[in-house]
Amino acid sequence: MTPTEARADLLARLDAAQQVLGGEWVAQDDTLPDPCNDEAGYTYHASRTSDRPAEDLDAVTAALKQAWEAAGMTVGTSQFDEGHRGLMGVSPEAGTFSYTHSVDRILLSADGPCRDGDWLKIYKEEGAKLLDTPAP
Repeated sequence: MTPTEARADLLARLDAAQQVLGGEWVAQDDTLPDPCNDEAGYTYHASRTSDRPAEDLDAVTAALKQAWEAAGMTVGTSQFDEGHRGLMGVSPEAGTFSYTHSVDRILLSADGPCRDGDWLKIYKEEGAKLLDTPAP
């Protein structure tokens, strides 16, 4: 998978989650890769927020959980008070997806799996595309 395909795959998964949840969203997607934490390679990060009250917190959370499980993810749940729900999904490729829904805000975030490749080289190439200049 190319870096462009890896980023597109991650964003498509967040787009699908947005479709399940509905509403208006603000994307805060990274355009450049990050190095993997403990291994060589690269990964992408993306997040989305929606400022809206919870109509039916349990139903919305259950719908996203079902969609993520249908996509092959392992999904865990959390709830620390009556107005909060959370999900943590891990894709078969080891990408992580997080959903937090509080009283008036939804946060979706995702870290793609660690992909093989020279992170710094990819970072420079992708950065050059953004600037429309040749990579050094």
